Order: sequence, then structure tokens, then C-alpha cells
Amino acid sequence: MELIIGLKNQKVPYILSGKIFETAVDERELLTGIGPTGIEYWVADSSANWNDTANWSTSSGGPGGSSVPSTDSTVIFDDLGLGPCILDSTPQIAYMILNGYTGTFFGDCTVTNIDLLYGCTSAGTDSTVHVLGDVLGSSLYGAWTSGNNLPIEFSGSDTQRLINSAGCVFPVIDINKSTSQQVICYGDSPILINGGLLINDGTFNMNGRDIQVGI
Repeated sequence: MELIIGLKNQKVPYILSGKIFETAVDERELLTGIGPTGIEYWVADSSANWNDTANWSTSSGGPGGSSVPSTDSTVIFDDLGLGPCILDSTPQIAYMILNGYTGTFFGDCTVTNIDLLYGCTSAGTDSTVHVLGDVLGSSLYGAWTSGNNLPIEFSGSDTQRLINSAGCVFPVIDINKSTSQQVICYGDSPILINGGLLINDGTFNMNGRDIQVGI
């Protein structure tokens, strides 16, 4: 198990409080499907507000006018709606899928689970996606660019999983859980984190994986 902070020829400060530890964990658990009903696609082609029905569609690149996503919604950002998303409210949704979206997020959002499938997304000032469940990163997410800096905060009250596929580059990862709870790493090693790893509270369980931060 190896934790690498920054490039070898650079001194990059990262704040690590809380705990990091490694232990064997049963990996037969897998993510199971999308789950919630109500799929909404972000279709804005220029900077627009989340809380506006004109920016949401029931199909990829389709006409706007669908419902603004709610607590039982699956939200998909893909390459057919690349306008920056201004979170003019503080939405809470069931599932977020980032698949080829290269726009920018401004503001905070709380999501139960998030899948990072392809491409790269950026973040404006004070932007964070607060995840209550699992984060899954595919092999193509962020692998082609260093601009992937969307802060993802693990803040659920139960155990959460960071599930990695080889080649994925996670953005900023922030562990902000109660002291007795943990984030457990699964999947391929090493786990690559581009923008920084911050452990405010809780335990980051590397589960036998190598972690490289600041690639």
C-alpha cells in the first residue's frame, strides 16, 4: 500500500486529519443499477440556472421543458448539454451521472450516488457535490485532461465506497464524515486523484490500494 502526495519534484500541501488505514474488505458488494425513477438530462448550451425547466429534458439533447430534478431523480450531464450549470438553489437528487460533460458547476448539490463515466467537469468558486452514498469512476473519466477539479465531498452518515477503474482520474476528494464512519476504496489500484485529498473527519480506508494525489 502506498500513498503518494504530489509529484516527486514538487511540494504540494495537503491537509490530512482524521484517519487513513488499510484493511481487507469483502469486495463482493457491487453497485446495482440506477434505482430511482425520473431521468432528467441537462440540455443547456450556455450558462443557465438549475432551477429552470427550460434546461431539462427527458432525452439526451432533447427539448427543454421537463421537470426540475428532485429527490428521486436521476440527473445526467452529457456532451449534448455543455452549458455551465448555475446551482441557483441547493438541490438534493438521488443519482448523478457525468458522461462527457465538460461544463462548469457553480454552487452546491447533494446527491445520493454519483457515476463518473467519461470526460471531465470543472468547478466554479465554492462549488461542491456532496455525496451521501458511493462514487464510481470509469476508466475514461478525466484520463485525457488535467482540468478535472470538481470537488466531491463524502458526507454520508454510513460507510461509503470509492470505486475505481484503472485510468480514472478523480477530481478533488474531501472526506467529511462522522469520526466513526469511513470511506472504503474498491476496484483497481492505483487510485489517482488530481486536485487534492482532504480528510476533515472520518476514516479513509485504502483497502490495499495505492493512492496518488496531485498527478
